[in-house]
Amino acid sequence: MASRRWEVQLEDGPHTVELEHGYVSGRREIRVDGREVAVVGQGMVDFGGEHPIAIGSHQGVVRISTNGLTFSYELIVDGRGVEQSGALGSTAASPPARGRGAGLGSTPGWAWAFVVTCLLLVPVGGAVGGGLGGAGAIGCLAVAGRSSLSAPAAVAACAAITVGTYGAYLLVVALLFAG
Repeated sequence: MASRRWEVQLEDGPHTVELEHGYVSGRREIRVDGREVAVVGQGMVDFGGEHPIAIGSHQGVVRISTNGLTFSYELIVDGRGVEQSGALGSTAASPPARGRGAGLGSTPGWAWAFVVTCLLLVPVGGAVGGGLGGAGAIGCLAVAGRSSLSAPAAVAACAAITVGTYGAYLLVVALLFAG
């Protein structure tokens, strides 16, 4: 479980924002000035997300991002990033994400074609197909959510994952029935 703490000095006084994030469960607990303001459970697969919060009279967002392997955490207050030391950035941070990397609901439409194609192995491939299809689908969602990749590069990576998923399935089936 990851824990993050931000201390922010605003004109109405100091404020503390705390986040506890379960890597596996996806559960997020957010507290502002010691008061619990959000408890969210994501399920078994965590794609990150954004959680709007009020900090005194200010608007904030706790952003959780993932590249598929690791998570990063960011607090944004009134459109500016807050460092873990609590200092508001002197320049405006990027606004809260509305597109790629903002969670499952913001997954680009094209990505779902690859996800569904991978998941087609589940009903026809038994345990092997289900495992490979599920892994391929999760891989495509992770790649589609990476804001560091251009859309064409993400599409190419998802295509490669999908082809690799089917190739691995065919290889396993061939090995199982070869002898």
